Amino acid sequence: MDSSPGADSELRTRVQQQEVVAEFGQQALETDDLDGLLHDASVAVADTLDVEYCKVLELLPGGDEVLLRQGVGWQDGLVGTATASTDLDSQAGYTLLSEEPVVVDDLRTEDRFSGPDLLVDHNVVSGISVIIGSLEDPWGVLGTHTTERRAFTEYDVNFVQSIANVLASAIETSRAKRSVEAEKEVKELIVETSPVGIVVFDANGDLQFANEHAESVLGRDREEIESVAYDDPRWMLTDADGTPLSGEETPFMRVISTGEPIFDMEVGLRRPDGERIWVTVNGAPLDADEGDTDEGAGAVLALTDVTDQKRLENEFKEMLGRVTDAFYAVDEEFRFTHVNDRAAELLQRPRAELLGEKLWEMFPEAAEVDEVWDAFHTALNDQVATSYDLYFDPLDFWVEANLYPSETGVSVYFRDITESKQYELELERYRALTEAANDVIVTIDAESTIRSVNPAVEDVFGYEPDELVGESLTRLMRDDLATRHRAGLQQYLETDERTLDWDYVELQGQRADGSAVSLSITFSEIVYENDRYFTGVIRDISDRKKREKQLERANERLKRSNRRLEQFAYAASHDLQEPLRMVSSYLQLIERRYEDDLDADGTDYLEFAIDGADRMRAMIEGLLEYSRIETEGKPLEPTDLDTVFEDVLDDLEVQIERSNATITSDSLPQVRGDRTQLRQLFQNLLDNAMTYSGDEPPQIHVSAERDGTEWVVSVCDEGIGLDPAHDSRVFEVFQRLHSREEYPGSGIGLALCKRIVERHGGDIWVDAEPEEGATFSVTLPVPDM
Repeated sequence: MDSSPGADSELRTRVQQQEVVAEFGQQALETDDLDGLLHDASVAVADTLDVEYCKVLELLPGGDEVLLRQGVGWQDGLVGTATASTDLDSQAGYTLLSEEPVVVDDLRTEDRFSGPDLLVDHNVVSGISVIIGSLEDPWGVLGTHTTERRAFTEYDVNFVQSIANVLASAIETSRAKRSVEAEKEVKELIVETSPVGIVVFDANGDLQFANEHAESVLGRDREEIESVAYDDPRWMLTDADGTPLSGEETPFMRVISTGEPIFDMEVGLRRPDGERIWVTVNGAPLDADEGDTDEGAGAVLALTDVTDQKRLENEFKEMLGRVTDAFYAVDEEFRFTHVNDRAAELLQRPRAELLGEKLWEMFPEAAEVDEVWDAFHTALNDQVATSYDLYFDPLDFWVEANLYPSETGVSVYFRDITESKQYELELERYRALTEAANDVIVTIDAESTIRSVNPAVEDVFGYEPDELVGESLTRLMRDDLATRHRAGLQQYLETDERTLDWDYVELQGQRADGSAVSLSITFSEIVYENDRYFTGVIRDISDRKKREKQLERANERLKRSNRRLEQFAYAASHDLQEPLRMVSSYLQLIERRYEDDLDADGTDYLEFAIDGADRMRAMIEGLLEYSRIETEGKPLEPTDLDTVFEDVLDDLEVQIERSNATITSDSLPQVRGDRTQLRQLFQNLLDNAMTYSGDEPPQIHVSAERDGTEWVVSVCDEGIGLDPAHDSRVFEVFQRLHSREEYPGSGIGLALCKRIVERHGGDIWVDAEPEEGATFSVTLPVPDM
C-alpha cells in the first residue's frame, strides 16, 4: 500500500470531499431555502477545491439562455442578473448537451466552444462544468473556475458532479413540494365546496370518515356515528315505503354483499332528537389497498337530505402525503457509511446499528426484490442515476428512492410516500363517486365555460360530456335565463354582489332536443391560483314537480270537499235539533202527566227514552260546535294563557268543588291564538282529567315549556290513565274507551280539542299508562315579534 506523503494527501482530499458531499446532502434535506442552498453549494465547491470562482447557472424558459442564479467570486451585481447564451458554440450549451462533466484545461486554447464574456472578463483559464439534472430535463449548470492553469483530478470532477447531483435532488424535491401543495390546495377547495355528503366504511362496517354535511344529515357528530353501527336499531332505517330494513337490506350491506354500486336508494332514518328524515343514498364499493388480503376494503356512501331539499355541503377530509426525504450512503460493498436521522427512523434501525453493516444483510428481503437489486447494482456498476418506488413489506410503507452513484459507492435519497399513495387511492375513489353520481356535477370558469362535467349530463340533458367541455354553460339554458346568467355572473365577478340564487334554486333547463327539464341547482365558488371557478350540482326534478302539481290539485279538491262537508254537518245538526226538542218535550210531558199510571217497566222505559233524547241533543250540539271551529273561529292574536286558565277555573268552579279537585299550574305564557277556542280547549282538558280521576280526588297540574317557535302546554293528572294502544283513538269523534254507565260524556270533547289545536297549527298527544295517570300535551305558536 502506498503511504507516501502524496498518497496520504490525496486520500485526505478524497475523504474531505466525501465529507463535504455528505454534509451538503444532509443540509439539502433539512432546508427549504433553495437559493441559500445554491449559494452554499458554490461556497462549498470553491472552498473545497480552493478555486476563485464557482457558479450555478439556471436554464431560463425557452432554453436560449442561462442565468447566474448564485455564485462566489464574481463582480458585484452580476449574481442574479448576468446571463449567458446556450448556443452550441458556448460552454454552457456544450455542457447541457454533454453526458460527462466538461473539464477545461485552458480556456484560451479551447477549441470545443468559445468562452463566454462572464469567464473572459474574469480572466478564467481552467475549470469544470457539470449538468444539474438529467440530459433530458436539465435544470442548469454547476461550474468552478480558476485564473491559473490547473489540472483537475478525477476526484475533483467526481466531487463537483456529486454536489450537482445533490442540487438536482434538492431541486426535484422542491418542485415536488410545490406540485403537491398546489394539488392539495385544489383538492381541499373542491372538497370544501362540494355539495355531497360522504361517509366511508371499512369492510367490517366501521366508520372511517364522515364529512360535516354527513354529520348534519345524520344529526350526530363523528364520535357518535362511530358508536352506532350501520345496522343499529337506533337508526330506525326504513325503505321508501316506511318498511323497516334488516341489516342485510341496509345500503352498506347491499354494496358489500353485491360488490356493485347503488343509486338513489331512498332511506328513512331517525335522528337522536326524534326527527325522522329521508335521504337518498348513492354508494360504491372500495377496492382493497395493495397488500391487503381481504376481498374488499369497504364502501363509500353519498347521502343527500331530501326532506327539505337543502343544499348539500361537505368538507371531504384530504389526506396528502408529506414530502420527507431521508438519506444514506453505501460504499462499493454496500456497507452503510452514512445514515441521517430520518433514514434511521424510516429504516427502523438505530444509526449505530446500521453503520458499517451491509445493506443486504440488514435487509435481506430487499435483495429478493429485483427492482431494488437492479437499481443499486446499475447505479454502482454503470455510474448512472437510478430510482424506484414500491411497497416494501418488511417496513410496511411505500418507498420512493433516488440513487446517485460515485466512485466510492451510492448515495440514496428516499422518502415514505405511503400517504401520497393513499391520497391517490382516495382521489380515485372520489372520481369514481363523481362518475357514478346520478346528478350532473359541472365545473365552469369565470367565462362560464364548462371545464368538466360527469356522465350524468347525458341522462339529464342528452349531451355526451365531450360535447360540452369547452362550451358555455348557457347551452343548457333557455335564452331568457342565459341572458340573466351572463349578466349576473359578470356583476358578481366585478362587485361580489349576487343577483342570482346559487345556494339552491329551481328553474327550467333546456335539453339537447330543445325540450324543457325541471332542475334544482346548487353552485359553489372555488379560487385556485387567483383563477375563479364554480362547481355546481344539477338534479332533474321533473318527476317531483309533476307529483307536486298532482298533490296541489288533490289538496284543492280536498279543501272543497271539507267545506261542503262542514256545511252539511252544520245544516244537518241544526235541522235535527227542532224535532229532537219536540220528542224530548213530549216525553217529559208524558212523564209528568201519566207518571202515576205507569208501572215500573214503563217508568224505566220512559227514563231511557228521555236520557237517549238528552244524549242525542248533546251529541248534536257537540257536532255543531265541532263544525264551527273553522267557520266561526276568530283571528289568532296574542293571548295570555294565565288569564284564560283563570276564566276556565271560574267556569268549572262547581265541578271542582263537587269532585274535591286540586288544580295547580306554573306561570303560563302568551301564545298566538283564538281566546274563545283556547278557553274551550282547557275547559275540555280539565273536565276530562276530573272525569277520569278514579276513586281519589283529582290531582291536576298545568305546565308550559318553550320549544323553538312553539309552546308545549301539558295537563297532567293522576287518574286512571289509558292503554297506549288507544292514545290516538281518544281524539276521534264519538270514540269512547268506557261505557256511559262508568263515565258520562258525549265522546266529542277531546275531538274538539284536536280540531282547535290543528286550527292553531299545532299538535296534540297523550302520554299515559293504565292506572298511572295521563299527560295531555298541545303545541301552540309563539306570538310574532
